[in-house]
Amino acid sequence: MNSRHGLWLASMTLVAAALAGCGPHHGSDDMADGGAAPDDAMGGGVATGGLEPCSLLSVDEATEVLGSASSEPMPDTPAGDNTCQWTTVDVTIGALVALATSPSLYDTVESTFADDPDFEQLSIGEMSFFVDTGGAKRVDFVRGPNYISLATAVADSEDRLIALATEIANRI
Repeated sequence: MNSRHGLWLASMTLVAAALAGCGPHHGSDDMADGGAAPDDAMGGGVATGGLEPCSLLSVDEATEVLGSASSEPMPDTPAGDNTCQWTTVDVTIGALVALATSPSLYDTVESTFADDPDFEQLSIGEMSFFVDTGGAKRVDFVRGPNYISLATAVADSEDRLIALATEIANRI
C-alpha cells in the first residue's frame, strides 16, 4: 500500500467512524420496517432506511469506479457499523468506501467541505455534493430516509463515482 492510499484510508476511517457512530442501532424493531431507530447517545442517529452499505453496489460497479478488479464487499470496514469497503484485488490502486447513515448529519458534513475549491452541488436525490479534497473524491447524497456517502482516492474516478451515486439513488 502506498503512503497516499494509507493516508486517505486513515482519514476516511476517521470520517466514517464519526458518522457511523450516529447511525441506526442494530436489532431495532423499528428498523425492520424501515422506521426510525431511537437516537443514540451522541444525540443524532435516526434511520438510514434500513440500508446495508454493502448492498448498495455490486462488485462489478465497484470495479468500474476503481478501474481494476474489485474484492468482494467487506462489511463494517473501515470504521464499523454502517460502512462497507471494496478494494482492488491487488490492493495497489485503492479502495471505495460506502457509508449509510442519518440524513440529519448531511448539513454538517456538507458545511465541512463547502469552502473547498473542488466542491460542487449535484442533482442526486434531495441534496447532494461532490468534492475532491486532493486525497479523496466523494459524493454525498440524501434520498428519502438515507444519507449515502461514497468515497475513493482513485485518480480520474470523478465521473464514474457520480454516475454510480446517481444509479444508487435511483435504486433506493
